[in-house]
Amino acid sequence: MSAVQGAPDFTSLDGNYDLLLPSLDLKLDLTDNLVGRFSYSSTLTRPNYGDIQGGQTINSLLRIDGGTGNRGNPNLLPFESKNSDVSFEYYYRDDSYVAVGYFHKDVDNFIGTSSVVEETFGLPHPALGPLGDEARAATGSSDGGALYTWILENRADAAGVDAANGVITGVAGRDPAAPFNLTIPINIEQATMKGWELVAQHNFGETGFGFIANATIVDADVGYDNFSLAQQFVLTGLSDSANLIAFYDKDGISVRLAYNWRDDFLAGTGQNNVGAGPPTHVAAYQQVDLSASYWINDSMQVYVDMLNVTDETTHVYGRDRLQTLFAGQSGPRYNIGFRYKL
Repeated sequence: MSAVQGAPDFTSLDGNYDLLLPSLDLKLDLTDNLVGRFSYSSTLTRPNYGDIQGGQTINSLLRIDGGTGNRGNPNLLPFESKNSDVSFEYYYRDDSYVAVGYFHKDVDNFIGTSSVVEETFGLPHPALGPLGDEARAATGSSDGGALYTWILENRADAAGVDAANGVITGVAGRDPAAPFNLTIPINIEQATMKGWELVAQHNFGETGFGFIANATIVDADVGYDNFSLAQQFVLTGLSDSANLIAFYDKDGISVRLAYNWRDDFLAGTGQNNVGAGPPTHVAAYQQVDLSASYWINDSMQVYVDMLNVTDETTHVYGRDRLQTLFAGQSGPRYNIGFRYKL
């Protein structure tokens, strides 16, 4: 059944917010070799335009109990994050140090969806008017298909009925307004993320050799339950990571060998457009990169970059590691070139 025929109509919605975003950064030289740092900030990220725009879209085909549609929400609040970090750096040599840091983030106003029922634009619904009442009385049924067929066969002469094309259109003044179940974005969730950052850098005297090691350990109060089929609020992209770099840098020669690792993480929900439920996980991944460069003179440098030297595999899976969604090897990549500066 067709809801309406004619030109588009317009909605007018608005929203506003006022936020104070303080920030503070402190550096303390606790001793000659020990530095302490503390920072606090409030930051915001605005919602996607598709969520805050005031436009409204409805399905032109009505079911027996009404229609469906979507609407933006200009009154959405931005994501607001309160961030605090504290760290200590110990310099046991001028060019070597170890550091440990702790971070904590409270994020409010994550966006979810809700439903409201409204008589959008006052669009008339033929199944809720006298034609629908007649059809229900005659058929003894509330089935939309049965009502549709009876009206086309028995009331082809009624206003809004186009039996030749199988279209029944609501008529203003005769049929009540159709209720529409509108899906709208709303602010519903909050989450806390915290973790540790560990760093070490060491140079072996004047040899030019050294290494850099770092690791990030992250945790959140929101997780994903692979054994639940219900809709879940999730945080994507969170995982532990680590890097180890050995280097040589002396006399115009620079060589870096890097090992990079990232643990499993949830990339999102929804697989191949089948809905919001099924998860998409990315398996732990490691990669080795090698780069080298040499300054021929004060102006010209030649270099080579070798990425993914060991040809690692990317594995994307669903609720279980055996449910492989994607596996691929991009192969090693090599870049060779030169740089010249004036």
